[in-house]
Amino acid sequence: PGSDGYSETQLDTVRQRLSAAIEWFAQRDMLNQVVISDGDSAAAVYASFADNRPKAIQALVLISATNPGTADDGGKTRFTGIDIPLLDVVAEHDRRDIAEAAKQREAWAREAELDYRQVAIASAYAGYRSTTDSLVTRIRAWLARRAAGSEWDL
Repeated sequence: PGSDGYSETQLDTVRQRLSAAIEWFAQRDMLNQVVISDGDSAAAVYASFADNRPKAIQALVLISATNPGTADDGGKTRFTGIDIPLLDVVAEHDRRDIAEAAKQREAWAREAELDYRQVAIASAYAGYRSTTDSLVTRIRAWLARRAAGSEWDL
């Protein structure tokens, strides 16, 4: 793996999955797309977006994301290169590494003046057991304001 912890193979896998999903939605005239991703895959998504964000993606939601790298090895540059609205969700009682990564992203976003919002889901622990409704409600409310479109039950 590179210094950010992701091999090119892993990032290529993320890019391929995103590309397939974007194409599938586009074939169904669903063009206002948002990526919602959690944990390590969320960090891999934003690392891949820094290189080449698919134009169909209008917003990004990270849930309990780790960081792909540090400010010193390009992690900050990748994160601050995101040019779409970004919601960063953490559990109030998330893992320490997740909480620290979220604080770091919040500082980077503030410095870069990104279209960024971070929310902590009250009383939630890692995995969001018994707080799933709160998680979904917060994400839907943010999406209604920042990436309004039609919701589809798939």
